Amino acid sequence: MPFESPPPEARQCNSCGDLKSLNFFALDSNECRRCEALIQREALIAQADQVGDQLPTS
Repeated sequence: MPFESPPPEARQCNSCGDLKSLNFFALDSNECRRCEALIQREALIAQADQVGDQLPTS
């Protein structure tokens, strides 16, 4: 009987909800950090746009 490895472990990204495969070099953490940073950046841009829309124009 050949050796069968267990299925890879995974965790869910807190930002996008995708399941990311865990690996020894923690590349999954870097991928999720990029995802979280992208979502935070988009939120900041949206917030800045809202503030800009509320400013009085002269």
